[in-house]
Amino acid sequence: MKIEKGIPLPKIGKVSKYPFAEMKIGDSVFFPDVVGGSKSKPATAAKVYAHRVSKSKGKIKFAARAENGGVRIWRVDVVDDADNGKLKQTIERLAVGEVAFFADEPKGVKSQPASKAFALQERQRADGMATTFRATPVDGGVSIKRLQ
Repeated sequence: MKIEKGIPLPKIGKVSKYPFAEMKIGDSVFFPDVVGGSKSKPATAAKVYAHRVSKSKGKIKFAARAENGGVRIWRVDVVDDADNGKLKQTIERLAVGEVAFFADEPKGVKSQPASKAFALQERQRADGMATTFRATPVDGGVSIKRLQ
């Protein structure tokens, strides 16, 4: 047996079959031929990943929906501080197609974030702008998506 020096130890790591680590807020991934929507295996994997990563890198959130014979998972923004000014700024800065998640909003589409989004939508329509938001109850909170 020969003793060798300077040989680096190989990294131990499991390659994930899901791209959650690379996803930015507003990104989504579609899993075809998956049933179960938010209860599907990919959706559960996203929740587990979010929980594990949140402990070390800060809170992250995913939302899942059944879509066209599969499931689509989005990385959504997490807003813990529902301060009126921050809430309004968060909704106003959403680009078309972006989603923001507001935690701890059990009222869903009747929550304060949803009300702010719809009020902004009406103000902008009165000013001749075509802005549309959709509010969806998601896992103890509400997601707001800017459609146009």
